[in-house]
Amino acid sequence: GDDGAHYIATAIGSGKCSLTELDLEDNRIGDCGARHIATAIESGKCTLTQLHLHGNRIGDEGARHIAAAIVSGKCFITQLNLSGNRIGDFGARHIATAIGSESCLLTQLDLIANQIGDEGTRHIAVAIGSGQCSLTQLGLSENRIGDDGARHIATAIGSGKCKLTELYLSANQIGDRGAGDIATAIESDKCVITQFDLNANVVCDCVSEVISMAVSQRQNIGVVVVKSVTSRRWTRDELKAFLFLSSQCRWPAAVHLIITLLLDETIVQRKRRDCKR
Repeated sequence: GDDGAHYIATAIGSGKCSLTELDLEDNRIGDCGARHIATAIESGKCTLTQLHLHGNRIGDEGARHIAAAIVSGKCFITQLNLSGNRIGDFGARHIATAIGSESCLLTQLDLIANQIGDEGTRHIAVAIGSGQCSLTQLGLSENRIGDDGARHIATAIGSGKCKLTELYLSANQIGDRGAGDIATAIESDKCVITQFDLNANVVCDCVSEVISMAVSQRQNIGVVVVKSVTSRRWTRDELKAFLFLSSQCRWPAAVHLIITLLLDETIVQRKRRDCKR
């Protein structure tokens, strides 16, 4: 808990500890414990480069302390895992301010399974698209991000200033509109993402299928969206969503050909079904 975190923090900030990686996952560390750890890592005597705090009880206040520490100019941490905590939009705003600073050395940030919504995502998006953020890997899966948050992220990754190569957004509340915005951004020549996960959101199957094909046209990109659904019939609502999405994206001729074949397959299936009636 917090008392134990205090003892550990005293040790790593003493100048006598040579640890470069510290794993405190799945404990009962709260905001008070996070404050002690933050004090240690900004002391100038802490040698940590990797800090794992997954599965604790750190909230917005604890996130604020850690964010202040990583931009102190005396922190050497490049990998920070805060997954599975209780960080919301307020905490996300402080973290965003930190990662948008030139004094922040973070290249990997994991915020999976917190309580971050569209507002917190907006602040993070502004930071990663600022040109001053050094992050190359960002995990935001299992939060409360919707279409508005996805739009902000899309703007950032398509800006030409974002350095992210890995982006994880699975298990949020992103729908067809938000997914389309992100797909369009990833397709852009200005986007450098090579690993992308949008699985388990509220995107209809046909849109997920088309997004998979569209972004897979980018060389060397690994896309994890949903399983293939080409063998099932698309509903009328799915087809409407597909038509809207295809009108928004600049997809190569090869993708348009695949889409046409899928659409023809659906039409044929419908005609066969109608004839049987």
